[in-house]
Amino acid sequence: MLKNIGERSAYRVGTVFDKPLLGLNGQKRISDMQLFRRVEFMPPGKEFRQLVDPVSALVQQQRLGKVGVTVSYADSQGQSFTERIVHD
Repeated sequence: MLKNIGERSAYRVGTVFDKPLLGLNGQKRISDMQLFRRVEFMPPGKEFRQLVDPVSALVQQQRLGKVGVTVSYADSQGQSFTERIVHD
């Protein structure tokens, strides 16, 4: 999920994953989708959801573990921000 949790709009939102995030039994690189590469504008509260495999499939394929993501975005004045998130 990609969501603007702030009170202001975000611009030029991009994400970079430490390692590929796979779905469809490992056949689709979710992390390469346009949604995660670049979103030009996200108003406050806007969210995008992308379904991935059920946990049982991830366990079976031994694809569980921590995923590190770096998110970059700008505010309406053009100031850039970068945040790193590690999710398990």
